[in-house]
Amino acid sequence: MSEDIIVETDLDAPPEKVWRALTEPQFLATWLAANDVTPQEGARFSIAAMPETGPVECEVLEADRPHEFRVRWRGGEATPGARSSEVAFTLAPNAVGGTFLRVVHSGLRILTIAPANDAQPVMTMRMAA
Repeated sequence: MSEDIIVETDLDAPPEKVWRALTEPQFLATWLAANDVTPQEGARFSIAAMPETGPVECEVLEADRPHEFRVRWRGGEATPGARSSEVAFTLAPNAVGGTFLRVVHSGLRILTIAPANDAQPVMTMRMAA
Protein backbone atom coordinates (compact mmCIF):
# COMPACT_ATOMS: atom_id res chain seq x y z
CA MET A 1 0.00 0.00 0.00
CA SER A 2 1.25 3.51 -0.80
CA GLU A 3 0.31 6.73 0.96
CA ASP A 4 1.29 10.39 0.90
CA ILE A 5 2.31 12.28 4.00
CA ILE A 6 1.11 15.89 3.76
CA VAL A 7 2.10 18.63 6.18
CA GLU A 8 0.85 22.20 5.89
CA THR A 9 1.91 25.05 8.14
CA ASP A 10 2.35 28.81 8.33
CA LEU A 11 5.85 30.07 9.12
CA ASP A 12 6.87 33.52 10.35
CA ALA A 13 9.67 33.82 7.78
CA PRO A 14 9.12 35.11 4.22
CA PRO A 15 9.27 32.59 1.31
CA GLU A 16 12.81 33.58 0.29
CA LYS A 17 14.14 32.76 3.77
CA VAL A 18 12.29 29.42 3.87
CA TRP A 19 13.62 28.65 0.38
CA ARG A 20 17.17 29.16 1.67
CA ALA A 21 16.51 26.77 4.59
CA LEU A 22 15.55 24.09 2.05
CA THR A 23 18.20 24.69 -0.60
CA GLU A 24 21.43 25.95 0.98
CA PRO A 25 23.64 23.23 2.48
CA GLN A 26 24.58 25.08 5.68
CA PHE A 27 20.93 25.85 6.50
CA LEU A 28 19.52 22.45 5.47
CA ALA A 29 22.15 20.83 7.72
CA THR A 30 20.81 22.69 10.77
CA TRP A 31 17.42 20.97 10.63
CA LEU A 32 18.05 17.77 8.65
CA ALA A 33 21.64 16.55 8.12
CA ALA A 34 24.90 17.38 6.36
CA ASN A 35 24.34 17.58 2.60
CA ASP A 36 25.59 18.97 -0.67
CA VAL A 37 22.28 20.24 -2.07
CA THR A 38 22.25 22.27 -5.29
CA PRO A 39 18.86 23.79 -6.16
CA GLN A 40 19.01 23.17 -9.92
CA GLU A 41 16.70 20.88 -11.86
CA GLY A 42 18.55 17.64 -12.61
CA ALA A 43 21.22 18.19 -9.93
CA ARG A 44 22.11 15.21 -7.77
CA PHE A 45 23.14 15.49 -4.14
CA SER A 46 23.29 13.43 -0.99
CA ILE A 47 22.14 13.81 2.58
CA ALA A 48 24.58 12.42 5.16
CA ALA A 49 24.04 9.05 6.79
CA MET A 50 21.01 8.76 8.98
CA PRO A 51 21.23 6.16 11.76
CA GLU A 52 18.39 4.03 10.39
CA THR A 53 18.99 4.36 6.65
CA GLY A 54 22.50 5.40 5.78
CA PRO A 55 23.02 8.22 3.24
CA VAL A 56 20.11 9.40 1.11
CA GLU A 57 20.78 9.98 -2.59
CA CYS A 58 18.70 12.77 -4.12
CA GLU A 59 17.83 14.31 -7.48
CA VAL A 60 16.23 17.72 -7.92
CA LEU A 61 13.09 17.37 -10.06
CA GLU A 62 11.99 21.00 -9.85
CA ALA A 63 13.55 24.17 -8.45
CA ASP A 64 11.34 27.22 -8.96
CA ARG A 65 12.75 29.77 -6.50
CA PRO A 66 11.10 30.57 -4.07
CA HIS A 67 7.88 28.69 -4.90
CA GLU A 68 8.52 24.98 -5.48
CA PHE A 69 11.33 22.59 -4.61
CA ARG A 70 10.73 18.95 -5.54
CA VAL A 71 13.21 16.15 -4.89
CA ARG A 72 13.34 12.42 -5.53
CA TRP A 73 15.30 10.54 -2.90
CA ARG A 74 16.39 7.02 -2.21
CA GLY A 75 17.74 5.54 1.02
CA GLY A 76 21.31 4.32 1.04
CA GLU A 77 22.69 0.80 1.00
CA ALA A 78 21.95 0.45 4.72
CA THR A 79 18.23 0.45 3.83
CA PRO A 80 17.20 -3.04 2.73
CA GLY A 81 15.03 -2.87 -0.38
CA ALA A 82 15.36 0.91 -0.57
CA ARG A 83 13.18 2.52 -3.18
CA SER A 84 12.72 6.07 -4.26
CA SER A 85 10.10 8.47 -3.01
CA GLU A 86 9.41 12.11 -3.76
CA VAL A 87 9.24 15.17 -1.52
CA ALA A 88 7.67 18.40 -2.77
CA PHE A 89 7.94 21.68 -0.87
CA THR A 90 5.48 24.37 -2.01
CA LEU A 91 5.91 27.89 -0.61
CA ALA A 92 3.49 30.80 -0.88
CA PRO A 93 3.31 34.16 0.89
CA ASN A 94 0.68 34.21 3.61
CA ALA A 95 -1.51 37.12 4.76
CA VAL A 96 0.83 38.18 7.58
CA GLY A 97 4.10 38.41 5.65
CA GLY A 98 5.27 34.88 6.35
CA THR A 99 5.09 31.67 4.34
CA PHE A 100 2.45 29.01 3.89
CA LEU A 101 4.49 25.79 3.48
CA ARG A 102 3.03 22.56 2.10
CA VAL A 103 5.20 19.43 2.16
CA VAL A 104 4.07 16.29 0.35
CA HIS A 105 6.13 13.10 0.70
CA SER A 106 4.75 10.59 -1.79
CA GLY A 107 5.53 7.06 -2.85
CA LEU A 108 5.77 5.66 0.68
CA ARG A 109 4.83 2.10 1.57
CA ILE A 110 2.81 1.65 4.71
CA LEU A 111 3.68 -1.39 6.78
CA THR A 112 1.65 -2.34 9.82
CA ILE A 113 3.01 -4.85 12.30
CA ALA A 114 0.21 -6.49 14.25
CA PRO A 115 0.20 -9.28 16.84
CA ALA A 116 -1.03 -12.70 15.71
CA ASN A 117 -4.13 -12.52 17.93
CA ASP A 118 -5.82 -9.77 15.87
CA ALA A 119 -5.28 -7.11 18.57
CA GLN A 120 -4.61 -3.50 17.65
CA PRO A 121 -1.55 -2.89 15.43
CA VAL A 122 1.66 -2.59 17.39
CA MET A 123 3.50 -0.32 14.97
CA THR A 124 3.00 1.40 11.61
CA MET A 125 6.01 2.36 9.52
CA ARG A 126 6.31 4.44 6.37
CA MET A 127 9.01 3.26 4.02
CA ALA A 128 10.02 4.31 0.54
CA ALA A 129 7.80 2.47 -1.93
